[in-house]
Amino acid sequence: MRIEFTRWGMEFAIMGLIVRLVVGDVFLRVPMVGLLAWNQCGLTLDRWADAKHDPVV
Repeated sequence: MRIEFTRWGMEFAIMGLIVRLVVGDVFLRVPMVGLLAWNQCGLTLDRWADAKHDPVV
C-alpha cells in the first residue's frame, strides 16, 4: 500500500489498484477491469485489454 502526496494532489495505490486525485482530475486503474479518467475534457473509459500496457502517468 502506498499513499503519496504531491504538490497538486495525492495518489493511493494498493496491489494493482491505483487511485489518483489531482486538481481537476480523477484517475482510477483497476487490474483486469480497465481504467477510468475524469477531467475537464470529460469521462474516459478503457478496457483492460487496451490499457494494461499504458504507463501510469
